[in-house]
Amino acid sequence: MNTLSTSFALIGFVLAIGGCATRDYTEAPKAANRPIILQKGMSADEVHDLLGEPIGVREEANGIETWTYEDSRETTRLVQADTQEVPYIHPVSREATTRIEAVTKTRTDRKTLTTDLRFFNEKLIGWEESTRESTFYHD
Repeated sequence: MNTLSTSFALIGFVLAIGGCATRDYTEAPKAANRPIILQKGMSADEVHDLLGEPIGVREEANGIETWTYEDSRETTRLVQADTQEVPYIHPVSREATTRIEAVTKTRTDRKTLTTDLRFFNEKLIGWEESTRESTFYHD
């Protein structure tokens, strides 16, 4: 096979493989990827359809009903917690000594967003958001 034929065959192969790897970008994004837009005056049913079941519902004496939602994100990683001295034998000289090694623990960082939605007469009248951050260490 000559060089020109080999080049065309290689280009054809690359295009065929590349065509298999393409993605169809004509699909509409899934609802979970779209921002949720709340507006004062929305009905309780509209909010429920958007957000689903709240984790808690409170009714106050003044007729205001509060729905609570939470969303938590966690990241986990290894971190150095300490150092320790451990026995070590040099591979060439065979000399016995010690060396310092890291002691690691697993660290989990959690960020929780709490949203309280307030309703009066089945209509959204406002909301309040708060963020809580916490850190846990595991052996």
